[in-house]
Order: sequence, then structure tokens, then C-alpha cells
Amino acid sequence: MEEYNPGRKKGEPGKQGRAPVPSKRQFKIAMERCEGYPFAKRNQLLLVMMFALGLRPKEASSLLLGDIYNFKQQSVVPVLTLLKLYTKRSKVRQIPLNNETLIEHIHEYLEERKKGKARHYHESSPLFLSKRGGPFTANSLGNLMNTLLEKRANISRASSYSGRRYFATNVMKNGNDINTLRILMGHESLATTQRYIEGDPESMMNATKGVI
Repeated sequence: MEEYNPGRKKGEPGKQGRAPVPSKRQFKIAMERCEGYPFAKRNQLLLVMMFALGLRPKEASSLLLGDIYNFKQQSVVPVLTLLKLYTKRSKVRQIPLNNETLIEHIHEYLEERKKGKARHYHESSPLFLSKRGGPFTANSLGNLMNTLLEKRANISRASSYSGRRYFATNVMKNGNDINTLRILMGHESLATTQRYIEGDPESMMNATKGVI
């Protein structure tokens, strides 16, 4: 299983076990608690993209504005294409950008970016800018996700992979098949995908009612 230990220093033990899967309520709290802090729109978009698209830290930190927004047509692209350079196994992956909440936050963030320096608002500019105005590394973006989830939303032992597991769990709860999820997540095997799915007690109770 691919696991990510943001902020771990050399020689220190990483987080043990799988990243926890936040509830929808916890996700909402994390979003709300971005308000009042610097870079609120950026951080909210980051949370939405990680939770709604199941991105890896490397993938999110590699994105450019032109990957999600067509500057000529002035519209969000219908499909996010993750290039070989972005992905774990150097394979192109495509994910539809049709989630209304995600599109709303993209527009809000872009409006804020327009008001900034022109050199930060063009197709080849990083989607997520650090406080220094440059791109994030996968590790520094993971540290930011830790802060947003663990420190501000009080989700114990949460990491950037909590968003990826949330995505996997809820795609399956919405009635989709696991092979579709495998493709969306960029896995080679179904066994890897299965390890991202958290069992839902309510769903399990409902599933057993009509067995016989």
C-alpha cells in the first residue's frame, strides 16, 4: 500500500497504520476553519481537490493553473489530465472535473489569483502557491494538509492520504464499481484499491437485511 508520512524527519518513525477517513461533517469543519487564516481560498480548494479527486500529494503539488483552467475559453476544463510527470508510476490519468462544489471553489480561488501579481496568473503558474510565491513540494503540501486536518479540524493522526481514502470510500458508497475506482485512483491492482476503502457500519447493516 502506498502510504505518506508528511513532515517525517530522517530517523523518526512514521505514522502507523492507515490514514483515518474523515466524516463529511469533519470535512466541513476543516473547510470552515480555513476562514480567518491566510490563504483561505487556496487551502479550501486544496482540501476539496484532495477529497473530491483522490489526488496524491505529488500530483496536487505538480498541478499548474492550465491543468484545470482554459484561459482562452475562460472556463474550467471538463477533465483533469494528470501527466506522466505528475503521477507515481509515470502513467497518464484522467479525472472528470464535474463536481459542482469543486468547480465553485476553483472559480473563487481563480478570482483571488487574478487580483494578485500578473506573473502568478498564467497557464504555467503553479496551481497552489506557497507563501513565498513558488510551488509546493509533495512533502510541504503534505505538511499543510496535516495542519488543516489534524491541528485545525482535530482529526487525530490525519494526513494527506485521509483525503484519498475519503474519496475511495465515498465513490464506493455512491454505488460505483471498484474497477472504476481503481482507474480513477491510478492503481494497477484491485487489491491496492481495496485497502483504501473504509467499511461503513450503516451500509453493512443495510446490506445484510435482505440477504434471505
